[in-house]
This record gives sequence, structure tokens and C-alpha cells, in this order.
Amino acid sequence: VGVYAAGCWRGEGCNSFQELVWCFSWNEWKNEDYQCVSVVMIEVSNFDSFSWFYLLLYLDLLNLNLTVWLLVIIYYSHSTVNDNGVNGIRASNNGKSVFVKNYDAGGSIELKDITANDNGFSATYDGIYIPENSKNIHLKNVIANGNSDDGIWIRESNEIRLEDIEASVNGDDGIFIKTSTKIDLENIETNDSAEHGIFIETSDTIDLKTAVTSGNGVDGIFILSSNNTHLENIEASVNGWSGIFIAESLDMSINKAEFTGNTDGIYVTLSEMIDLKSVVANDNGFDGILIETSNNIHLKTAVASGNGDDGIKLQGSDVFPCSDISIDKAEFTGNTYGIRVTLSEKI
Repeated sequence: VGVYAAGCWRGEGCNSFQELVWCFSWNEWKNEDYQCVSVVMIEVSNFDSFSWFYLLLYLDLLNLNLTVWLLVIIYYSHSTVNDNGVNGIRASNNGKSVFVKNYDAGGSIELKDITANDNGFSATYDGIYIPENSKNIHLKNVIANGNSDDGIWIRESNEIRLEDIEASVNGDDGIFIKTSTKIDLENIETNDSAEHGIFIETSDTIDLKTAVTSGNGVDGIFILSSNNTHLENIEASVNGWSGIFIAESLDMSINKAEFTGNTDGIYVTLSEMIDLKSVVANDNGFDGILIETSNNIHLKTAVASGNGDDGIKLQGSDVFPCSDISIDKAEFTGNTYGIRVTLSEKI
């Protein structure tokens, strides 16, 4: 089977598409409150020798108070859904939305043209959910907006690629990544979510290229306890706290990035081996660049101007001073202090 679909009413699970249709019919026959107007299966183009069929599944609910949910799991090896007229998969206004997992360690999944908006009316759920032990998944041309929790949720997975993604106005984060490795993100837009635009925790080998994240309630980009992370062509503006917040992380580079109009532009704490190159951090409420109790930080070709406090602040402590900090070809104008150094050494 190329696609597994499951519906649930009062804890009853459906283990196949046939059972799903039977559940709809059974609940309608019993005249219960849990019913569905239509379930439509549509074959689409671009079959390959490893795939059986693809589904486009719509749920039209009679009552928004229903606890029915839709779960679509794409799990067959080498499955593809692409080059369709409108959407390869559309799942919106459901209790839950799209669940993607590759159960074949040697296979891969490529899904294109996915819309997963406004899901989770009865609880907090994500637009697209990639669970533990998933790998070799490529999602392209995805819109995951207005969901009650995260737009896209990834945990304990590896070799995941997200390309041409819009994940905005979600109830928690635009994109959530935790305890995962080898995650590539390119052409990402995450705006106006309640928490973070992009959240990354305890993950390794993350590449983020060409991203816009603005108007989020907390940070544009949040990175915690993660290593070997590389960001390029980033715009993070008018976020509630920092344009980018980095904590307890090792071996990270940021190249060609702008952080404007945030509380702090760039905030680095308890981290090591951070390279900042060709960055702009202007017009932030507090500091353009704040380096706190961190080591081996290199800043080259930077502008930090017009910030409410300092252009760059190096803030150590008695126990953990900032050290091994280099600044090359930087411009700091119109701040309270261009450079402020406290409890730091080897600069």
C-alpha cells in the first residue's frame, strides 16, 4: 500500500482505507454525531514501479464540534506525489492533518504541493507531523498555516529535506525540529506564529538556506543544544524577542544575514565556535549582537547600527568569561555603545 489512512471515532481505529470507508458508513448508519459527508479518492499522475496509488482525501464535516480527525500516513518505499494540477495532498480544517513516516529504511519519500492549513480545531495539533525514526523524506512546495500547534513538526528523524515552505500564523512554532540529524531547509518563510518561526533543539547537521522569519511572538530562529548548524541568506525581523537565539551550541556559522527590528538582533549564550560573517543587526530594541558567556566567536564584516542599547555586547561572568573573540571589518554607529565589553578576555 502506498498510503495508509486512518479515522478515529471514540478511540476506534481504522487500519486500512477500506476500514476507513466502513467506519464512515457504520457511524452514519448508526446516526451518531460522528459522520462524514464525503471521502474522495483520486488517482494522480507520475506512478513509479515502487508505488501503488496516491490519495487526495477530503473530509467535509457536518459540525465543527466533532472529535473526528483525519490522519494520512505516506509510508511506502520510493513513493512520490508531484506534478499535479492543484494539490498533491490537501488536508485542512481537520482535527489532525498529515502524518508522514518512511517505514522502509532503504527507501525514500518525496511529496510535493501539500496544503495543511487550519488544523486542530478541538485540540492543539500540527499541520504536518514527521514522527520518531523517520528518514529520507523530501517535502517541497508546502503551505502549513494557521494550525493550532506547529506548522511542521519533526522529531528524532534524519535525512529530512524541506524546500519551498510557508509555515506561518501557527499556534506554536512555524517549524519545530528536535533531536534530529541531517536536516536541510531551503526557501523557508515562517511569519507571525505565536512562538518561534523556526525552533531547533538537540539536533546536529542542520543547513538552513534562504529563510524569512518575521513577526513571531518569541524568536525568529531558536537554536538550543545543537551542533554543526549552518545558516545562509537569513532575514529575521520584528520578532518579539531575538532575531536569532543560540544557546549551548557548538560549531555554527551564519553568513549573509539581516536581523532588524527585534528586541535583540543576535543573541548567543553558553556556546562555542560560532562564526558570523556578513551580518547586519540594525534598529533592534536592545543589542544588535549580544555574546554572553561564550568562547571562540568570530565576527567578520558586520554592521550593527541604530540599536537601542549596544551595537555588540560581550558579557561574561566571573565563572565563565567570554574569551577568544575576534571582530574584523565591523561598523557600529548610532548605538548607546558601539562595543561594550564586560568580564571578557582574549579579544
